[in-house]
Amino acid sequence: MHMGKTQFISILILATAASPCFGANLGKASGEGAMSGNIEQTAAADRFKPTHSYAWKESHGAKQQTVIYLFDRDVPTDQWADAENRSAAISAWTIANKATVVSWILDDVGKPGGVQSCDANGSCYSSGNSVMNGVSSLVVDIKSDANGKLSGTLSQGSPGCGDQWCDVTSRYSIDTALAAPTLQDRIASNGKTDSGDSTAAEAALTAYWKAAGTAKKSDDLTPYFSDERKKESARQKARNGKMVESMFTRMFVPGHSGKLEINEIRFLDDSALATIKSRVGSGNAAHELKCGVLLSKQAGGWKIGAEHC
Repeated sequence: MHMGKTQFISILILATAASPCFGANLGKASGEGAMSGNIEQTAAADRFKPTHSYAWKESHGAKQQTVIYLFDRDVPTDQWADAENRSAAISAWTIANKATVVSWILDDVGKPGGVQSCDANGSCYSSGNSVMNGVSSLVVDIKSDANGKLSGTLSQGSPGCGDQWCDVTSRYSIDTALAAPTLQDRIASNGKTDSGDSTAAEAALTAYWKAAGTAKKSDDLTPYFSDERKKESARQKARNGKMVESMFTRMFVPGHSGKLEINEIRFLDDSALATIKSRVGSGNAAHELKCGVLLSKQAGGWKIGAEHC
């Protein structure tokens, strides 16, 4: 089973900043697990023992995926409901509060796509689903009722010992109702394209894309960002400044250097979602990039929020 240790970094996205309101859409969780390796060889005090779960469905390309988070304490779910990037907002909160968290991703038919375990210091262990001798490293047995409530088990282990796991990393149970759709999905479903703000929003996005494709440092883009994205950018640079700038130069800027094509912009209240595409790379390495870019109407005009590509 492949497992990697990483720092929880999401380049130039955003976190929410609101007063905590605990418990909405927060379900139950139980069981225990280790950050990596065999749970039986992990000291009881070092095992993760979740008490709460939080889950939602979100668009992933043309399909839907289910995101499930496990926590060992009450958490401010209402603070994350309208985040432009809900997972990034959760990451910011868990690091600030030194909370351990485990997250699972299930595909559109409920099969496990991956699991990530992050300790109180923000170091994360990520793993996809590997199969050996017909035995999967990630096993999901989740049922969903007519109201969208999820219940069942999430288990992880190391295949390679015949028809059973060599090591058991975790066994968790959840019982939770799905949270409301993400801001991006709400705009995609309910937003309107006929808005008097269309020209201004398109101009703001076009100016940002041009600046992003020629920027020398990440601070060059701060004037274009929404308030929430500014805060997330500052948080990430304070935590991983050199790495953030390196990834910005090597990946972010080239990813914005192609010609921007705006397919449509949908508006919902003071938020908007632009569906865009561009070309990245050159020659045989060139490929099409498709993104959903969130915008927020704030003082000074339309500002750029999270980008989902």
